[in-house]
Amino acid sequence: MRPWTSLSLTLLLASLPMLGQGGPQGPRRRPGPEPASVMAHILKVRMERLQSGLNLSEDKARTIAESWNRRDIGLMERGRELNEVRRRAQDILQGTGSDTEKDPRIRPLLDRIRTLRQQQIDTRQRFEDEIRSSLTPCQQARFIFLMEDLDRHVREGMREAMRGGRRE
Repeated sequence: MRPWTSLSLTLLLASLPMLGQGGPQGPRRRPGPEPASVMAHILKVRMERLQSGLNLSEDKARTIAESWNRRDIGLMERGRELNEVRRRAQDILQGTGSDTEKDPRIRPLLDRIRTLRQQQIDTRQRFEDEIRSSLTPCQQARFIFLMEDLDRHVREGMREAMRGGRRE
């Protein structure tokens, strides 16, 4: 098994409850692992990768991994809110009435979308700045590559899972 496959599948399982949101019956939760156990697994994998990839002590790797988990939790919460605001905006746009009638109802939602998107950008930047400030330049570069690699594997795992496990 590729080193990232386990983490990719874990992150996918953590996202499944979010994929089942909405519908006429309201929010649904698909069965799966508890978020706390998923985040504990992610923390462990991140710590291992930080220790081996950046040659960090266990304490420093734990500190960074915990910060990374907190960042992800905040981004997921903001992402859920952003999706809800987008859904409400889409409902208005697809509803009856002219654009002139819809404009005053869309404006506050558009402002909220912009705010949430900027908060996500700021959160990512603060996290990177905070972590990078405690690393050497070589460790900073390795950290950036590690994060990019993780994100790529998570996206691939999610795409594969959404295709029903089939590779294209």
